[in-house]
Amino acid sequence: MDPRALTVNSAGVEERDGCCVVFANGSPLTTPAGNPVETTSRALAEALADELEADGIADVTVPSLYAFFSTQHDFIEPAPQQTVDALVELLAHDYLLHPDERLDVNEAEIAAWRPQIELWALVAGQEPPYAPPDGEPEISRTAYSAFRDMLAWFCPAQLTVVIHAANLLKSVTLGILLAREEIDAGAALNAAGATLRLTAGETQDELDQQDEREDAWRDVIARLLGYAAVAGSEQRAAGSG
Repeated sequence: MDPRALTVNSAGVEERDGCCVVFANGSPLTTPAGNPVETTSRALAEALADELEADGIADVTVPSLYAFFSTQHDFIEPAPQQTVDALVELLAHDYLLHPDERLDVNEAEIAAWRPQIELWALVAGQEPPYAPPDGEPEISRTAYSAFRDMLAWFCPAQLTVVIHAANLLKSVTLGILLAREEIDAGAALNAAGATLRLTAGETQDELDQQDEREDAWRDVIARLLGYAAVAGSEQRAAGSG
């Protein structure tokens, strides 16, 4: 738990000067950097308040709309290009490029990763450069440049979704699909959990650990999709207006 985490007993939304301000325990809520948790989107503000009450805490170290909002306003909006650069560097660590060397497992992973494979081909104009066993993928400059150009067009809310997906789900490409709302929760969980399910042990403890991790990922995916739908759509609409 972050030492700055706030226990939330109550949360709500008030409209002030055209903005919806999120309150926690009767006071306006801020991010760790002191940015006010306020937005022109009432849907986002109410979702934040509802989640804070349900979770009972405002903590940036756990996946939540509050954590995503804080990342966006404290880190991404001041310097979005830094996030783009970080995501491009993380491409090489995307699980998509590191399939299992066993044929049966590999084939099942590729099937689960189909939306990400199609994304890579669409963006980079080629199939993903899968890494050899115990090796690293050979990503071309053209592919790096194509993903950089694509991410440069993302609004800060979308970049927030991608960076959290890269950190929590270990996949930039899955994050891109989530940020653009081009994959549903079920397909995203199938992709993220493919290797876990295929390599899981058979003892009850191992199966329980697998279930717990998938439950955690399911929650992360749902919250990322929620943030993309509300915060992302708000920023895209503002940018086109």
